[in-house]
Amino acid sequence: MLKNEIQWEAFCEELKTREPSLESAGIKGQYLVVPNENHTHVSLGFAKKQLSVRLVFFNDRIQEAPKIWNTFKDVMTQHDPNIHSKLLPAVENRASMIVYRPSGLDGTDEQVAADWYVKWWRNVSTFWYEQVLNTDSQVAKIKTSGDMDSELTATGQQSISSGVPDHARDWSREEVRILAQSYLVQSNVWWVNHKQTFEQEFNGNYIWSPITKSNGEKNEFYENLKRVRPGDIIFSFANAIIQAVGVCTESAVRIPKPSEFGVTGEAWANDGWKVAVSFSKLKKTIRPKDYMVEIAPTLPTKYSPIRETGDGNQGAYLASVPPAMFVVLLSIIGNQWSLLDISSPVIVSGAEATSDNQVEAAVRNRTEIGETQIEQLVKARRGQGIYRKNLENFEQKCRVTGTTAFRHLRASHILPWRLSNDFEKLDGNNGLLLSPHIDHLFDQGYISFSNDGELLISSFADVDTIAKWHILSGQNCGVFRKEQLPYLESHREFIFRT
Repeated sequence: MLKNEIQWEAFCEELKTREPSLESAGIKGQYLVVPNENHTHVSLGFAKKQLSVRLVFFNDRIQEAPKIWNTFKDVMTQHDPNIHSKLLPAVENRASMIVYRPSGLDGTDEQVAADWYVKWWRNVSTFWYEQVLNTDSQVAKIKTSGDMDSELTATGQQSISSGVPDHARDWSREEVRILAQSYLVQSNVWWVNHKQTFEQEFNGNYIWSPITKSNGEKNEFYENLKRVRPGDIIFSFANAIIQAVGVCTESAVRIPKPSEFGVTGEAWANDGWKVAVSFSKLKKTIRPKDYMVEIAPTLPTKYSPIRETGDGNQGAYLASVPPAMFVVLLSIIGNQWSLLDISSPVIVSGAEATSDNQVEAAVRNRTEIGETQIEQLVKARRGQGIYRKNLENFEQKCRVTGTTAFRHLRASHILPWRLSNDFEKLDGNNGLLLSPHIDHLFDQGYISFSNDGELLISSFADVDTIAKWHILSGQNCGVFRKEQLPYLESHREFIFRT
């Protein structure tokens, strides 16, 4: 035991300043993981207030484990005669692990521990790369690969190629990697924890969350619903298993809590986000706990959907799935994926209009407001009524084309009408007057604006179309009112395609 519980993240940063070869390492819970391109990794850990080193390797090296373990002990006892190490057997022939704990660190402080870590990282990593992987020592240089494999960064996420376990079911590693990339070039991947509402949401083909926590504070896992786009993939996790996979068919809408929830979630607020999802049930469900040796190193360092134990992360509803984690999940599901309705990437057209129709129907069914207000809210969807009048009080032209003829300009909401509350739907500050083709690009997230007026063009926009429409990246489109800035920030966060 150490004298004081280490502030683990600060301790890891201290290690990185002492040892350059740890720069690519990322914090994963209680471990500092150094990934590499050999489907293995070395990680430094601080579990139960004890320092340790884990050496993890997959599949085709499992049979070598006893020999590697003995070699490891022989090498390391030269440095520490009282070495404490143990070999953990393979879990269902997928991965095995050697765990080493140092001797003589009882009662030491953080500086001594840091000195030990740097020294033993050099010893262990040299052993691992030279004697186990038969490559040059990586103490001076941790290999990474380019392109989408740039996931090997300080976030600690494995690269796309190295994230594919050797045991990928039914598909080769290359096939899984290519399939994953085919989705990731145009879709995001999400994980929903919905044990309480799985039956209602699966059968109804949607996910729903409150706008905020019960105390009114924002919740990042709820905010994520606004980030989901048609075509995005969503893994459904309930009762400790992945039961289904879905594809988003409509963007988020602001809508009351579904009545079919009944007494479930009585403490939740009534106002919420709803995302339409087409779910497909897995023929063979997946229990993440059985695969954590592979999944754990790919978990996001922040806002993770599950813990390193495989248990759901309490309070996490909808979480982002990093590319490396998606690759591992694909490999575990195997050829079941081809039996799902999402067996190939999809782009859903007209989804925003469908979402708006759904919100409009909900607005028209409201009984707590009068007919006049309902009519104004509905007109605002079409850029008409009091909303347009409010907007024209300070927006005089299209900020991109310079067109001043109001009859040729559309009153475009910055934060989409379907995501806005009643005030935001009618607030002129939540709008711009735009030429029709500019309105299309802005509404679909292909362009946006910085707070200082710079035009931003998404990398997803069609280059030829942008050129033919004479739209210039970086062009200054004028000063925005301070009341418009929060809406622009929301547009960049939730609508702009990055």
